[in-house]
Amino acid sequence: MRRKIAVTQIGIGVLAWVVGQLFIGCTRDKSPLSPMASKSKPLNPPIIDENVEIELRIVDGQLYQLINQKKVPSQAGWSRAPDSIITKSQAYLVWHLGESYFNTYFDLRSAEIIPADARSEESRERFCVVFYYAISIEDYTTYLLVATYHDSSGQVVRDEGVVNRIADPTLGMPFSIDDREAVAIAKNWGLAPGVKPWRVSFYYFAGVLKRYVWGIMQWESWSTGQTLIIDPATGLILRNASWIAVP
Repeated sequence: MRRKIAVTQIGIGVLAWVVGQLFIGCTRDKSPLSPMASKSKPLNPPIIDENVEIELRIVDGQLYQLINQKKVPSQAGWSRAPDSIITKSQAYLVWHLGESYFNTYFDLRSAEIIPADARSEESRERFCVVFYYAISIEDYTTYLLVATYHDSSGQVVRDEGVVNRIADPTLGMPFSIDDREAVAIAKNWGLAPGVKPWRVSFYYFAGVLKRYVWGIMQWESWSTGQTLIIDPATGLILRNASWIAVP
């Protein structure tokens, strides 16, 4: 049975991550696409333990589950967008990330036409292009998703997971803080061991931070815990929060 999450001192980005981690064993397609509810397909089907790998590690006696995202093809099944849309998406990402960086770490996942019943009435979004973003930090590799949304002329009207690495190189690789160092930082901060191994993920924090982060989730009990958000470039703790799962 699913449980509601009551959260104190927590941002929307953290909340989204908490919910995702609680139900990571049964999660939907990881595409940034969030089609509106409708009677028509596609709605992204559940994927059971096929899109993530969980590795158990230990640092200074602290057990933790390290989550890495696998390359999973798009589940949407929408019609393919024109190549011209892909070209504009690539140009947008190159402008933010640099051409060499983009060519090294990005692979096309999907380029699709968003059906009319999957758009909001106010939205100008007509196409969505999604790339795999290969993140490598020491011996850890995960494939995150980055998306651009385009209007009917092909102009980008929204993005997800895009950072301006050209303006601030610390927003991209190489990141100096790996998962072991992130766990050590959490231990030094005083995060308690809890009743089960911590869950450690690398992901894009879409809230006020707008950057890639390490997220560490801890269980004080089977229904309460804390999360820490750590900057992978500096090791600074950017956010900390408490969560409660309510039946």
